[in-house]
Amino acid sequence: MADNKHRMNAGIAARHGRDHITLVPRPTDDPNDPLNWSQSKKYITLAIVSWASFVSIVSAICFSSDFAIHGKTYGKTLTEMSYTVSVVSHSHATL
Repeated sequence: MADNKHRMNAGIAARHGRDHITLVPRPTDDPNDPLNWSQSKKYITLAIVSWASFVSIVSAICFSSDFAIHGKTYGKTLTEMSYTVSVVSHSHATL
């Protein structure tokens, strides 16, 4: 893997000379460009996205302990109530 990366970098350097390497995506001067964010801002953003994903899955799973109660309330069987967890799990798996 490291050998392929070295070859790729050597190919870019060969096409553009040793002093100039084209970066993809090209960084901008915009402070809102994620490539220009500080390391701490990147970690905080990652933590927020991870927490939101975790909470949404856990909330669906926590609801499963009350299937029987909610099933009686809404006139649904346990199988029909279990579909709620399946829908949430599958919707996150496809993201």
